[in-house]
Amino acid sequence: MGGVNFVQCATDFRNNVTANPAYATTWGFQDPRNSTSTLNSTISVPVCQVLCGNGRDFYAWDQVASTITTWVLPVIGLLLQAPYESNKPLRTVFAIFRWLGSPIASLSYILWNIKVTAKCAMMVDMSVGYRERPGKDTDFSEIRDSLYILSVMNQYVMEPSLPSAIAEKLLRVALFSENLYLPNSRKTLVQHRTKLAALLRSGRRRGAVPVFISLMWFVFSLILSIQQAFGTIGENRTAHDLALGFLLGWLPVLVLSSIVDRNPVVPDDIKSRLNKLIATVRKALTDNDARLALARSSEGVRVDYSWIDEMDRFYSLPEPLGNEFDILLSRFAGQGRVRWHYGVAHPILAGIEDDFAARYGRGWLRAPNARRDLVNGVPYTRNEDPLRHFDLREIWQIGGSISLVAGTIAGAFILSYLTPTVGLGCRSGGYLNFFIISSILLITEMLVWWTTSFRTISNAAKDWIHRWFARFLYLAEAANTGWLCYIVMAQTIGSYRTCDCMGSRWGGEGGYINFDLIDQAPASLSRIAWVVGTAVACVTLGLGCGFIIVEWCCQSHLATSDYQRAMNGLRWVRVFKKYTSWIRTIPDHSIEGIKILKSMVFGGRDGRRSLVWSWHEEVQVVQGQPLRNSREGSSTIREDNYHPDAENHPDPKSHPDPKSRQGSSPLVMFPSQTRSMSGRRSSTTLWDPPRPRSREGSNATTDLDGYELSRYPSTNDRLIQSPTSQSLG
Repeated sequence: MGGVNFVQCATDFRNNVTANPAYATTWGFQDPRNSTSTLNSTISVPVCQVLCGNGRDFYAWDQVASTITTWVLPVIGLLLQAPYESNKPLRTVFAIFRWLGSPIASLSYILWNIKVTAKCAMMVDMSVGYRERPGKDTDFSEIRDSLYILSVMNQYVMEPSLPSAIAEKLLRVALFSENLYLPNSRKTLVQHRTKLAALLRSGRRRGAVPVFISLMWFVFSLILSIQQAFGTIGENRTAHDLALGFLLGWLPVLVLSSIVDRNPVVPDDIKSRLNKLIATVRKALTDNDARLALARSSEGVRVDYSWIDEMDRFYSLPEPLGNEFDILLSRFAGQGRVRWHYGVAHPILAGIEDDFAARYGRGWLRAPNARRDLVNGVPYTRNEDPLRHFDLREIWQIGGSISLVAGTIAGAFILSYLTPTVGLGCRSGGYLNFFIISSILLITEMLVWWTTSFRTISNAAKDWIHRWFARFLYLAEAANTGWLCYIVMAQTIGSYRTCDCMGSRWGGEGGYINFDLIDQAPASLSRIAWVVGTAVACVTLGLGCGFIIVEWCCQSHLATSDYQRAMNGLRWVRVFKKYTSWIRTIPDHSIEGIKILKSMVFGGRDGRRSLVWSWHEEVQVVQGQPLRNSREGSSTIREDNYHPDAENHPDPKSHPDPKSRQGSSPLVMFPSQTRSMSGRRSSTTLWDPPRPRSREGSNATTDLDGYELSRYPSTNDRLIQSPTSQSLG
């Protein structure tokens, strides 16, 4: 195909050496660092340029076609399954630049959103007992709808003009209130949420099967390439083709993650409906009767609603309602499309956990006043700007993204670096450059986010900084995407077959071309390096894909339209998590240890603030403790879980006589099926805790042991005897 012919050049050099032995002394090269280098078969790069020329020795068409069918077409098939937005060509181009040019940053945002949706799904699961499967029209189904709506909201950018504390309070009312009166509406707020959740589930983009088929195509190509490489071990071209697949090994994980961090079919329509719900609630909050009804639902606890007046000063509700629902949520930001996107969900979820859910654990929805505290909880104000700040907990997702991209590229680097000529050359250097540029883009983006996370910088200044850095990052991502495309093209057609590239002299090593190893190296020189590189890349790719598939399975019950199928899926999720809980033991204990160490060094509350999955329903013993004792500005008191055997408790002082607590609500034991201090079932007669209730006309909900869990007129009207023989599992 034109240019240099290294096979002919090698033949001419050997013939000249045979005809004139002094030719080897004049033109040959002996590398002292390489025992396989001899004057009769090795020349330096400058001599190569003189004897062979400065052109390129392109691959023959059959070799080009083999690479195209093995790698180029599967990669294109994967890219076609990426979550693009319909009829948005410019955004599609920017999204491609984003995903290909800055994969570490993109995966960091995607993994963070997957973590948030996983927390939503886990909180739905943990809201009731391990054996319970509540029916429709229960508190459980309402919470399931609310948290699913919140997970969808998390994919949209929040308008920066509304203070985060006010936005969080508004969203809590919109998502969790049962008693807000909606003027001029025939439906209750619960009915609005139920309808919206059904619409969101039906409007969720399908297509998981094509994504899996594209993934299988890529994996099948990888298997064929590995078999071909080790079947002809030592052949340089097959090794470099395999390295090309490893270089792109992070791409299947990125595309596969879109089945979890899934975008709607029409994101703009979903955005309008979400904002319509928020606008409806906000309009209702301006009505005095609605405010009074909401205040009455606080059950005697004084709640400050002055934030509503402050909210009205920032926004005026559009009249009439039309396409002007962009009050709180603006453009779609899922799958890492938008930089510096944190989402609205995590601060709300963390606030609920810190309020009471983490303390109660499994069955937190039965906690006293749980529905009230979902609405009236204190905003999550541990951070300066909780809905937009850079959260240090994202370090886990950033580290995972770096490990994924670095692991697959490391496999490609090992193969190309240790394939003769050994050293840093065009291929291995190109892979390294791509990773370095991606890392610089990640560091730049995170530093800008961190420095603009505090309230000392005005929103206008933040917007200006973000706008100018975004322009720079767009250009850098486009350039890095072009560099990646060049690497793929050069390896496919053989553009790397030049004296400079084959001499591998970028890093000071190499600098020569051994004609005996130019196309085929001895297996003894290649086997170990190829095995190590293949193992590193394949393990990284397998762990990445496995993690995404597990998250998809564990979160699907939240987005499934059919309620019964969702409950069946939740049942299997619980079984899976129960029997794989030992895998999470080490990271859970590690995080707990870090939290304790942090409290010892910097002070503050020790232990985790987050809800941890468990199949046990632990007894919570907290007497007269503030519901949010770690938050400032909260005076809500929770009368919690009087221990019926207080005289035998290790700390009797923490369990005062219930008769001395005047004005308190009746005491409850939570939950009814509990463990004694020895770990066995307690046979003590207990107060029956609140259960997920069934609306009129719906079927009573039963757990797997046959208990009726709904239609209790009052949790204080009856006693039950806890089982003594059944196990918690």
